[in-house]
Amino acid sequence: MKNTSKVGLIVTFFLLATACANPTEKPSQVDKPLVESQYRLQEDRKAFEELRAQIPKDTQQENDEVAFMDKLFENPLKNPSDIRAQFSKALSKRRERFQKDMQKLRELFVRKERKDREQTTKNFEKERKEFKLRKSDRDQTKDFFAALDQKRKDFYTDQKEKRDEFEAQMRDDRNNFEDYARDKQNEFNAKLKDFTEKQKELKKEKKSGSP
Repeated sequence: MKNTSKVGLIVTFFLLATACANPTEKPSQVDKPLVESQYRLQEDRKAFEELRAQIPKDTQQENDEVAFMDKLFENPLKNPSDIRAQFSKALSKRRERFQKDMQKLRELFVRKERKDREQTTKNFEKERKEFKLRKSDRDQTKDFFAALDQKRKDFYTDQKEKRDEFEAQMRDDRNNFEDYARDKQNEFNAKLKDFTEKQKELKKEKKSGSP
C-alpha cells in the first residue's frame, strides 16, 4: 500500500514538474488549429462549387461578369470617378494579360516553325548524302533531285499556309478581344451614367429633406 502511494506521489511530482517547466504550453493544445475542420466553411464552399459545376460554362462567365459590374456600383455614395478608375484599371489588366498571352503564343509558334525548318533541312541534307553514296545513273540522279526539290517546295508551302492560318487566328483573337472590351466599356458607361443620375437625385432628396 505504501509502495502504491509512493508511485502516485512520483507520478504527481513528474506531472507538476512538466507543467512548471513550460507553464504556457498545454500538451493537449500543441498544434491544435484555431477552429476545427467541422466548424469551417469549407463544406459550404464545396457545396457551392458543386452547384456551380452544374451550371454551363458560358452562364458561369456571364454571372461572374454581372457580379463584377454589380460590385463596382454597390455603394450608392461612391465617387463616380473612383468607379471609372477602378473599371479602367481592371480592363487595362485584362488587356495586358491578353497581350502577354498572345506574345507567348507567337514565340511558341516561331520557335516550333524554326525547329521544324532546321530539322527538315537536316533531313534533306541526310537524304542527299545517302543518295550520293549509291551508284546511280544520270536519270536516277535527275529524278532524285527533282523529287527532293519538290519535297522542299511542299514543305515551305505548308509552312507558309500554317503561318497564314496562325496570323489569321491571331487577328481574329485580337479583334474579338477588342470587340469584347468595347462592349464592356459601353455597358459600363451606360451603368455609370445611370448611377450618376440616381446619385444626384439621392443628394437632392437629402438636401431638400434637411432642416
